Amino acid sequence: MNKAYIIMGVSGSGKTAVGKKLAQKLAYFFYDADDYHPSENIAKMSRGEPLNDEDRLPWLESLRNLLQENLALGKPSIVACSALKKSYRDIIRQAGEVEFIYLKGDFEMILDRMAKRQHFMKPEMLQSQFETLEEPKNAITIDISKDLETVVNDILAEINKSGKLMEKWQLNPNRFFGSESKQQGLAAEIYHHIKDLPIVSPHGHVPPEWLSDEDFRFKSAAELFVIPDHYILRMLHSQGIPLANLGVKTQDGSWFETDHRKIWQIFANNFYLFAATPTGTWIKDELINVFGIDLSLNASNADLIYDLLQEKIQTKEFSPRALFNKFNIEYLATTDAATDSLEHHKKLHDEGFGNIIPTFRPDAVINLKNEDWHENIAKLSELSGIDVVDYDSFILALQNRREYFVAMGATASDHGAETAYTESLSSSELAGVWARAQSNQATHEDAKRFTAHMLIEMAKMSLDDGLVMQLHVGSYRNHDYGSFLKYGRDIGADIPIKAEWTKNLRPLLNKFGNSSKFSLIVFTLDESSYSRELAPLAGYYPALKLGPPWWFFDAPKGMERYLQAVSETAGFYNLAGFNDDTRAFASIPARHDVWRRIVSKFLASNTLDGFLDYSESLELAHDMAYQQAKRSYKLP
Repeated sequence: MNKAYIIMGVSGSGKTAVGKKLAQKLAYFFYDADDYHPSENIAKMSRGEPLNDEDRLPWLESLRNLLQENLALGKPSIVACSALKKSYRDIIRQAGEVEFIYLKGDFEMILDRMAKRQHFMKPEMLQSQFETLEEPKNAITIDISKDLETVVNDILAEINKSGKLMEKWQLNPNRFFGSESKQQGLAAEIYHHIKDLPIVSPHGHVPPEWLSDEDFRFKSAAELFVIPDHYILRMLHSQGIPLANLGVKTQDGSWFETDHRKIWQIFANNFYLFAATPTGTWIKDELINVFGIDLSLNASNADLIYDLLQEKIQTKEFSPRALFNKFNIEYLATTDAATDSLEHHKKLHDEGFGNIIPTFRPDAVINLKNEDWHENIAKLSELSGIDVVDYDSFILALQNRREYFVAMGATASDHGAETAYTESLSSSELAGVWARAQSNQATHEDAKRFTAHMLIEMAKMSLDDGLVMQLHVGSYRNHDYGSFLKYGRDIGADIPIKAEWTKNLRPLLNKFGNSSKFSLIVFTLDESSYSRELAPLAGYYPALKLGPPWWFFDAPKGMERYLQAVSETAGFYNLAGFNDDTRAFASIPARHDVWRRIVSKFLASNTLDGFLDYSESLELAHDMAYQQAKRSYKLP
C-alpha cells in the first residue's frame, strides 16, 4: 500500500542524509521539512530563539497537506522532519498512511556532529530539543552511532520485518478449481492434460515491431507491464492518478512522465488495488513463472523488483522473440489498421515467421466520424495505389489491402462497432453519404448507417477472400472526452453498453449466415445477451461462432458466467475457443492458463453432475484450450 516515511529526530541526528539515501534506495521522493518553514520561523531560529507550538502549526499543516496530496497521487514520499512531540506527529499522521523512523542518538554524540557542520540552528539549542523530545512508542527506532550506509540498511531491515520488502507470493496450484474437494481434484486432473498445450493467440494487440527485430529489448519494466496495459491504466486513473504520470503520451506535447522507474513505483505503490482482479492474477503469474521473481510487489520493494526485471529484460533470453518461443506460442495474430504498411509483418514473413500474422482492421476508414478520416483515406489511397475519390474506389482500395493482408498470412478481419446494427444502402444513398463525408458534413446518422452497410460489405468480402470476420460490439469507446482530447484514442476509457443482436444482425445473417464459406465470430460487453440472443443465434446459424469473454469479462468469474450462459443452448462446438486480446505481451501465458483452469473446473462440474462422462470432458478440454481457436480462425 502507498506509504510515506518520516525520518524524525533532533537536529544533527542525520535526518537529511539518511532520508536522501533511503529515498534513493527505495526510489521515493525526498523532502526536507526545513524547506517548508515560513521565513518568520527561519529568522527566529537564526537569532537563536526556539520555536513555540504556535510557530510550528502552519509548518506542520503544510507538511501534512504535502503528504496528503502525494499519497493521493501515488507518490511515495520520505520527509526529514524533527517531529519532536507526539502532537506534532499526530498532525502529520492526518495525511494518511504515514510511518515514523526515529533516529536515536545521545546528546554528546549529536553535539559533536553539529559542531562540525553548518546549520541555521545553533548547536547550543540542541539541549532544548532534547528537553522537548517525546520519544515515539510506535515508530521504527534506529541507533545512529553507526555509519550512514549501515543506518540506512538497518532501516531497510526494519521495514522488511513487517514483510514489505521480501514478502513472497505463492500461487495456489489449485487456484480457480473451486473449494469442493471432489470437483477440485477432477478439475486438477483435467487441467493436467491441457496445461502444456501450445498457445494459439488468434486475436491480440502485441506490436509486431517487438518481434520483427531480433535485437529488440524492452526498455523497462514499465514499458513491458504498465504503459501498454489498459487494465492497469484505468484502475490507477480511478484513483486520481493522471495518465501522464503513467507515461501515456499527450497529444499536445505537454509533459508526460518519461522516467520509467517512477512509473513503476506508482504502479507498485498501488498494486494492492488489483487484489482479486484478473490483472493481479496475471501480474503475479508473470513475475513468478516468466521472470522467476516471487517477491510480493509493493511500495517498499518496487525499486528492487524494477532492478531485477531490468537486468533480465536486457538479455537475449528475455527478448520478445525468446519469450515467444518460451511461451510455446504456435500462432500469434496482431491487430493492424487497413492503412498499416505491414512493414514489420513483411520482415517476419520474409524471415519465415508464418506463425506471426496480421489482422485486417478497417475501422478508422469506415467510421466517418473518426477525426482523422480524411487523412486515413489519403493513406489508404497511397498504400493501395488506388485514388479513393468515391465509394466504388473506396471498396476497390479495401479489397486491395485485404489481398495484401492475406499475402502476409492474415486469416481474419476485426471490426469494432458500438452496435450490431446492419443494413444495405442503395447506390444513391451511398453516393450521398460519401459526398457529405468528403465535405465534412456527414451526420452521426450517416456514420451509423455507413458502418452498418460496411459490416455487410466486409462480410461479402470475407465470402470472397476467406478472412474470418470478427465483430466486437457493446463498448462505448473513449467515454472520457477530456482524456480523449489530451491523450487520444484507446487509453482504456471504454464502458460497456447494452447490445441488441437479434434484429440488428438479421440483415447480415440473412445474406451470409447459412454460407459454408463465411465465418463470423462475435464478441459482446453485454453479458445479458449471452443466453438471450447470442447462444440461440450461434446454435442456429452455421456461419456464427461465439467469441470468448472479452475486456471486462476476461476474468475467472466472467469466464464461468459465459460458459454457464451459452453452453446449454449453443453447445461447446459453436464457441471460438480463447483469445487473449492483449497488448501486454508477457501476460499471454497467464491469460491462457486462467482460461484452461476455468474450462477444467466447468467441465469437472458437468462431469460430476452427470452431464458429461470423463472421456468427453478430456476431449472438450483439449478442444477448448487449443483446437477451437485454430479451427475457428482457419489456422493450419
